[in-house]
Amino acid sequence: MSPEAEQQAFRRLLADEAAKDRALLQPLARPAPAALQAIGLARVQFGRAKRELPGAIQASDFDEPYLSAYRSLVSGCNAMLAAYGYRIRGGDGSHFETLRLAALGLAASSPKAGTLLETIREPVRSARNEAEYQRPGVTTAADLREILDAVSVILP
Repeated sequence: MSPEAEQQAFRRLLADEAAKDRALLQPLARPAPAALQAIGLARVQFGRAKRELPGAIQASDFDEPYLSAYRSLVSGCNAMLAAYGYRIRGGDGSHFETLRLAALGLAASSPKAGTLLETIREPVRSARNEAEYQRPGVTTAADLREILDAVSVILP
């Protein structure tokens, strides 16, 4: 299937998802500004994660840069969905849905990035949830390295 056909199939999938009852996916009135804002935010958050790295290494506490890298991943995924004219409504399951749909969309334009996001989306989401809400200090240097490497491939 050509990249154009894959993108059209993804557009149809998004329209079908948005039409479902209780869908978290919603159409955007002004997608271009939302996409630009989200990708800008993703880049700032990724830069923050890299700046926090030396202090994290010194303190052997990797949660903050991990959380910043995770936020940059979600913001980048939001940017991609916005570029297609959609957003994910906040609430329970919003990050799961954002990462799931973005992995499908990335597969159309960058199979490597799409496969990578599909592979890491649940482990990084779980680690973020644990570090943010349940058990500080749960992320390791290896976890941080993995998410930083992944975000550098996935973000445009």
